[in-house]
Amino acid sequence: MLATQEMAPDIAPFTYADSCTMLIRDGLRPHLWQLFPKRNFQLLIDPESLHQLISSSRSEILQFIVDLRLLRSPLHIRLLTPEKRDFQEPLFELVDETSSPDAYVPIRLDEGDPRKMLLNDNPSAIRERALCALAIHEKVDGLVTTSRTLIDARYALTSDLINIVALDELADFVEICAHVHDVFWSVSHSSALYQDVYYVLAHHKCHKLANWWDALQKETHTDLAQEQLRSLVLNRYPFILYARDMVRFYRLQRDASRRHGDSHFSFALSYHLNQFYLLLWGMLDQLSLLANFSFGLGLDQIQCGISKTKFLKALAEQRPNLRNFLLMPVVHDWISLMSDFRHTSAHQVIPMPTEVVVDTEDSKKTKEEILKILKSEDSDFEMFRESSLSAEGKASFEEQAVSQWRDSKRERLADHMVYLKNKQGHYFRSPVVSIDHDLSMITGIMDAFLVGIFLKQKAKGPAVS
Repeated sequence: MLATQEMAPDIAPFTYADSCTMLIRDGLRPHLWQLFPKRNFQLLIDPESLHQLISSSRSEILQFIVDLRLLRSPLHIRLLTPEKRDFQEPLFELVDETSSPDAYVPIRLDEGDPRKMLLNDNPSAIRERALCALAIHEKVDGLVTTSRTLIDARYALTSDLINIVALDELADFVEICAHVHDVFWSVSHSSALYQDVYYVLAHHKCHKLANWWDALQKETHTDLAQEQLRSLVLNRYPFILYARDMVRFYRLQRDASRRHGDSHFSFALSYHLNQFYLLLWGMLDQLSLLANFSFGLGLDQIQCGISKTKFLKALAEQRPNLRNFLLMPVVHDWISLMSDFRHTSAHQVIPMPTEVVVDTEDSKKTKEEILKILKSEDSDFEMFRESSLSAEGKASFEEQAVSQWRDSKRERLADHMVYLKNKQGHYFRSPVVSIDHDLSMITGIMDAFLVGIFLKQKAKGPAVS
């Protein structure tokens, strides 16, 4: 039998049980600042590319987009176009081109900037400028096109937060959005797969390498060489491909955030970027180990390295063509760049992609001038200053507000840049933008090594990229 009694007047009416009830009812989410990667994407389709996109040769891409919408937790990729012309495809949504109030004006044109071609007065340039203006206005995640002018200017257009997606790369864009949400499907592979085998079975290059390895493994001359090759083809290369997908995706997320005035997802982008380049450098080291075991160079493991003098000298005696390939300027200079990133990531301040900015007249204003502007323009700022915050809290808030205002007024020169140093000095590089180039370079070097090592066995080597 439960006894009841009146609550004493000095006991607070709020109890631990009440707080538990509130948590069960409301959860923690209202009290947490958490931003999740978005699952909805918008692509602006160049009308000149529409007929190619709906052709039978690309029907798998549209089917993939439909399948992603039907997931229990859908991934929704909207296809917008300012002109549907003479066909009615329900997947494409008509967007009003006149809704873009501003003409496209490139940010900071330098000499030789390919965006200058968009400022001509010919009909093609006028149409392409209108597409760029619409992409900026609609804050789309990509502009899908076959225009040579836009594709040639794709890296420069990142300064305007315009992501050019060549039509031939649309399948890759869709697959990246799926993979990061643990949906391991491929436009070119008819079956859904799980992550452990996806790249080996569905990635065009990794699948060729895996088939070649499967046919070759019985002929590999030493157990050490066989294990290095197995790990390289079935583990390291798929890890590199997955890290690349993650970098490409979080660049999409960060750019989408920046289009709305924020700068989220830099942590995830930086993490996967460093992972990619550490794995890439490990590939170069692993190739040198594979060559050491296969050729019987007799080097200690510590003497094996893609640019180490003893390794290159020993390699020249067995495979002079391979050694000369590594010393070609385009290969040698790229390996030096990768060495700078790897050394910085492993031993110094971790490279974090960021903006490179310069001060303007506004950003140089004094604190007092900026506070005066904030008081007149930002009602929330004045509300915080009049709140019950402590003096220290108000001072900290003011400093942060002034700093953010200054940042908003600085001129952005480049984005996704990292600061690297070597014996010659220091420089900026954009590995986020260059990641596909770096992937193609490591793939080409890997092919050169595998062909050079196994050519003497008369086994069919992997196709050189």
